[in-house]
Amino acid sequence: MPTVFRPILPLLAVLVLLAACGRDNPTLDTPTGSPQALSVNITSPENGAQVAGNVVVLTVESEGIEITDADGDISGETGHYHVFINQDPVATGETISDGPEVIHFSEDTVAIPGLSVGMHKFTVVLGDGSESRIGRGSSVIEVEVTGPSIEATAPATAPMAVGFTVETAVTGVQITDPEDDPGTGGTGHLDLVIDPRSDPFDTDQPLPADSSHIHSTGTSTAVTGLIEGDHTIWVVLTDRNHVPVQPPVADRVFVEIR
Repeated sequence: MPTVFRPILPLLAVLVLLAACGRDNPTLDTPTGSPQALSVNITSPENGAQVAGNVVVLTVESEGIEITDADGDISGETGHYHVFINQDPVATGETISDGPEVIHFSEDTVAIPGLSVGMHKFTVVLGDGSESRIGRGSSVIEVEVTGPSIEATAPATAPMAVGFTVETAVTGVQITDPEDDPGTGGTGHLDLVIDPRSDPFDTDQPLPADSSHIHSTGTSTAVTGLIEGDHTIWVVLTDRNHVPVQPPVADRVFVEIR
């Protein structure tokens, strides 16, 4: 009978040793850079905040990943942010597509223009260089936009010889010719800014009148003379001196000239 237990004892010792090694090996728990180790957090504005105007600027931070532009890296060590506007994000591992309700960004702040008056939900997740969501972490807030607001629309594509028209719906402000604007509040006009290098509403200086800026006196503005390719056109509410109003009221459209 004793001989039956002799081969079992060494086996039990090996199993105990392996279990102890597993507990001491951090790579078997949550490796650095794995989806479980990643986190993202919206630090501003606070959940439930009220935001005047119709542009919400999110400030975000993350841990466990190096934030870079989308460069094809799928190692999980680098990635960038995506904010889903008024919709749930895709599941981990799924591709994050482009669209008006999804913004891809790699800075610690992002401006979300063109919001209507009312409650809005923002969800930020992480994606890798191939635009696939990585990690299960997300950060969600809801804020109330109090206005005024504008919503710009334009065709997705337009012929170079003809150009296109930007139409703007306005809420909470009276659009007027700047020469007739009394400057007492509640009035303004729309300036279009073509392919700016930075957010055009973030200035206390007058917007110039040149080939990249169009001063409009109404809510329908023709745009011509753009070269072939993709263009971003901002519509910014400005005062009678062409200075963007604060808090900002702005929207943008994306048009491909063919």
